[in-house]
Amino acid sequence: MTMVNLFLRPMKVFGHIILFASLLFLGVISCSEDEEQEEGISPFIEVTFINARELLAINTEIDNIDEMIETIDDRITQIDTAENKGDLLDEKDSLNDVKSDLNAQKSALNTTASKISNGEINLAQIVGEGSSEVIVARSTDSTEVHTFPLNGNSPMVRFFPSITLGENLSRQDTLDFEYELTTIFSENQISLVASDLNIPFHSYDSVLLTCRDSTCISNEAQLTVYF
Repeated sequence: MTMVNLFLRPMKVFGHIILFASLLFLGVISCSEDEEQEEGISPFIEVTFINARELLAINTEIDNIDEMIETIDDRITQIDTAENKGDLLDEKDSLNDVKSDLNAQKSALNTTASKISNGEINLAQIVGEGSSEVIVARSTDSTEVHTFPLNGNSPMVRFFPSITLGENLSRQDTLDFEYELTTIFSENQISLVASDLNIPFHSYDSVLLTCRDSTCISNEAQLTVYF
């Protein structure tokens, strides 16, 4: 064996070591990137629920209270201009007490109407069925906007939202979503995007889907449900 061969042999072994270390490093990086890819954004839709029937009933009651207050104000004006108004002070005091009570009722009703208009309800449970998974979420607090996770393994999902309306009173409805799923690679992450969102079926009085643009991407859309 020549001196050249003796010199090249350890160099060849050293080169193999460098190659193995490089492959090992790339494998670690690849695994790291795969882990980051699993942390991508999943599709969802934000939903607001408006109890339109209760809101209508409350506004009607507020209108009735306004009419009663107007009648009381007319009578108080008559008393103030009457020649014998001194004899009608007790009636005036009584009318003012009734008016004060009516204004308190109106204030409470306005507060409730504001909460309903903003969609502040207690969504007790969301059950979603898709082609390969079941999504279950629960909410214990009254909130205005509820996030529904869409099924990333299917182009559709059916939800059965259960809404708490009062003590021992609730309602359950059906709400379907259809969409096109697209996988996007960005910054070593995989994100699922649900676009062309639509509602093929629901059991509510009406729904209003507001999209940012014609692509109607779920994460940028807002659904308002009226029941």
